[in-house]
Amino acid sequence: MLILTRRVGEAIKISDNITVVVLGVKGGQVRLGIEAPQGVAVDREEIAERKAAGLPKSGAPAPSVGAAEREQLYGNRTEAEWRKLLQDEADQQTQGDRESGHESA
Repeated sequence: MLILTRRVGEAIKISDNITVVVLGVKGGQVRLGIEAPQGVAVDREEIAERKAAGLPKSGAPAPSVGAAEREQLYGNRTEAEWRKLLQDEADQQTQGDRESGHESA
């Protein structure tokens, strides 16, 4: 196993066509952005294991979303679009923490 150290905003290249960028670190979690060609599966380990076992991604039945809809939702986003989505998500989480009184100091 190769072990690398990267800071937020730094990237790792895998071959010529896959890039992994460290987008953020918060507590014990690291947020990664992965750029890969269309057709290359990129999944969290637990999702890949469920797929290999022929199970849906969650305990619920798989939604009836076609390939075109999935591609529109998840594929071909630019790094700037992903960063905006991730920032919006972080902002929503922060707002939820404030409303629930769980905001960290």
